[in-house]
Amino acid sequence: ANGPRLHLMRGKLGRNDAGALTVAAMPSQDSSLLSALAASDCLIRRPPDAPPLEAGTPVEIERL
Repeated sequence: ANGPRLHLMRGKLGRNDAGALTVAAMPSQDSSLLSALAASDCLIRRPPDAPPLEAGTPVEIERL
């Protein structure tokens, strides 16, 4: 679940067996971990007050 502000999570893009674009959140989202940001190629946009998501739910991303 997300709080009252926009949350940008670090993520890594990939493709599934059908060739569709997928994204996985980096294991640690701590803002002080620059290594997680350096390994990311996108940011996952989580709108204010967004509920928890199930795996496979479409999300908006910003490519880095």
